[in-house]
Amino acid sequence: LKGGRFYLTHGAASELDDVVQHELSKGKWTNERTERAVVQVCQKLNKFGRHLTLDELKSDKIGQLIPGLNGETVPGVIAAFEEKINKGISILENETFYHTGPHHDDIMLGFLPHIIHLIRSPKNKHYFTNMTSGFTSVTNQYVSKVLNDTLRFLADGKIQMTDYSDFFENGYRFKTDKDVYHYLDRIASNNVEGQARGLSHRVVRSLVGIFGIRSKRELIAKINKNLSYLANCYDGQKNIPEIQQLKGMIREFEEELVWAHYGVQVKDVFHMRLGFYSGDVFTENPDRERDIEPIFDQLIELNPTVISLAFDPEGSGPDTHYKVLQAIAEAVRLWGKKKDLSKLRIWGYRN
Repeated sequence: LKGGRFYLTHGAASELDDVVQHELSKGKWTNERTERAVVQVCQKLNKFGRHLTLDELKSDKIGQLIPGLNGETVPGVIAAFEEKINKGISILENETFYHTGPHHDDIMLGFLPHIIHLIRSPKNKHYFTNMTSGFTSVTNQYVSKVLNDTLRFLADGKIQMTDYSDFFENGYRFKTDKDVYHYLDRIASNNVEGQARGLSHRVVRSLVGIFGIRSKRELIAKINKNLSYLANCYDGQKNIPEIQQLKGMIREFEEELVWAHYGVQVKDVFHMRLGFYSGDVFTENPDRERDIEPIFDQLIELNPTVISLAFDPEGSGPDTHYKVLQAIAEAVRLWGKKKDLSKLRIWGYRN
């Protein structure tokens, strides 16, 4: 195509030799640059750092850029890495962690092994907050299966909580942690049918709350109506708000299962459902009152000493990760006007 152009983002081009050399040759040289240069030479030569020679560094067009290159360069880099690793595996104590994720799988994909390490100490407090509903990842087919399972359990009398006199008024709101432990116990006993029943308990609670259902008969009718609706939706079609909420609440249940498995109480797992996340191809920008103030209020209430967040510097406007990052950043700025945050630590993770 005459006059055509093909553009690469900085991240996509980051491994090109010319880009690497250009990045390392401009600006002030830092210890991080030395470490990156040594690692890149090791990768290129397929050698362990301890076996890398000074001559090999000097003969490499990236290695030769290291200022003051000498026999102590590589040992210094190795020592710096050891210090970082030891710092990473040390157990922090007397900290309050506020772990945030744009979607329900981001925290565990980002740094689950480290969280498991931190949770071991009873002197730490951990809160987990999912910023969006994440309903777009739940398929119509899966929801239909869950609803059909729920109908079957209702017909067999295996969702007994619906028989309590106050269930459809207030009872459905309480003891949601029982659904979680029911499911986890059935995992331990390898009881797949029991797991499905635990999920159906939570789905019933969700349906009652979403649709304002007042009786078991109305519940069954609403499930059948939703099944009919889903059967007429094509994959990827934007669902009605009620089905979006149901899908999101299924994901929320899955999130509670993960952290309950590691001993985190359900009451310490929060679901923000920020309003900019709508299921549209191009979503709105975060709104101060709708999206930022709820995070700000939670920061004041929980008073964390460490905040973890998905850090995606290459993200663009339409991306959920980037917009969540914007919302958290603004909430922290507002919090900083109320409190001295000089000792607050913010951890960024990638997934």
